[in-house]
Amino acid sequence: MLWLAVAIGIVPQNDFVKIAQEKESVGEFVFLLAGLLKNKWIEGALHLFSNITVTTCFLGVGLGLFNFWADLLKRPKNLSGKFQIAFFTFLPPILFALFYSEGFIFALGYAALSVAFSHVMLPAWMVFKLRKKNISSSYHVKGGNFLLGAVFFLGLVLIILQILVILPALTATLYSHSPLFRTCQ
Repeated sequence: MLWLAVAIGIVPQNDFVKIAQEKESVGEFVFLLAGLLKNKWIEGALHLFSNITVTTCFLGVGLGLFNFWADLLKRPKNLSGKFQIAFFTFLPPILFALFYSEGFIFALGYAALSVAFSHVMLPAWMVFKLRKKNISSSYHVKGGNFLLGAVFFLGLVLIILQILVILPALTATLYSHSPLFRTCQ
């Protein structure tokens, strides 16, 4: 959060509004910061930081999705099964990012849907179901069903907000790339 506060504080408001309105990428924001600061060390650190954050985000979301797909598809836990899951998990986002230049950030939005489900809603639902079966445990989170419902609702809100973010971008992409939409003008 400190990085975000400092970065937004350095960028003039007009430039920041322009980037936000044009839905520019993180790279454009980093280039703007580097141009404003005019220091090769800070520019290098900004590029390194942005590359590390994108890479760790890709790996973190990818590994979470790998486990999610492994549980869902129930592939064998041998080398062949793990390769199939890895192929299914990592190949589509990599191809999407390679062939669609703005695609990585767009794909992260779709990954956020499954992460909100698998890391927020699903655990709350599982604990709720276990509590209904009266299975005793040495560890019990306070807050009861109200807290579980709040967590589940928060996951649902995250999914709804992400869908609202994705829909305009998806519509614009379809409109600009589809011959069907271009003939309807």
